[in-house]
Amino acid sequence: MGGAERLWWLLRHFGHDDCAVLDLEAWHGPLRAGEEQIEPAIFDSLPRSGDTIEADELAARLEELLVVDARPPERFRGEENPIDKVPGRIPGALNAPWNDPLPELPEGELVAYCGSGVTACVTLHRLALAGRDAGAAVGDQLALGELRERLVPRRVARARDATRHPVDRVLLAAEALRPACVHDHELL
Repeated sequence: MGGAERLWWLLRHFGHDDCAVLDLEAWHGPLRAGEEQIEPAIFDSLPRSGDTIEADELAARLEELLVVDARPPERFRGEENPIDKVPGRIPGALNAPWNDPLPELPEGELVAYCGSGVTACVTLHRLALAGRDAGAAVGDQLALGELRERLVPRRVARARDATRHPVDRVLLAAEALRPACVHDHELL
């Protein structure tokens, strides 16, 4: 469920570009059983910059980024589920479910997210295979959850009342544009 792509992303993030994800169904070469003799080596981790984006920067640049939600459609639509603390998506995000073929996505600086950071890497890997800049992953899933919590409920709660109170439509629009305040956490 995205583990191989997450490892691909992590290896690249820490400076090991000579890595790939092997699709065993597509492999037509020989296979063998048993243990492999592998020469030990030292890996010097050199974290790269530019392949992650933190929630506060995402909130500030929301209008200029192509934000892609890699979660399944029902979670993207905001249907109740046992996983998401706050159902819904980041406003303006497009859905590219990790377990479906990659849809055609518009050009632009791309940021992918999911609920944990694992399945977003599937989308980033597929973009790289398609020859597109793999974009950035949201590096702090906890802060991303806080950002979604801040942006999504206001829109949902106010939208219910907006049909009865016309002034709430203005409040809804104003609150959606208000910058999100998130706390700085380290979690990758």
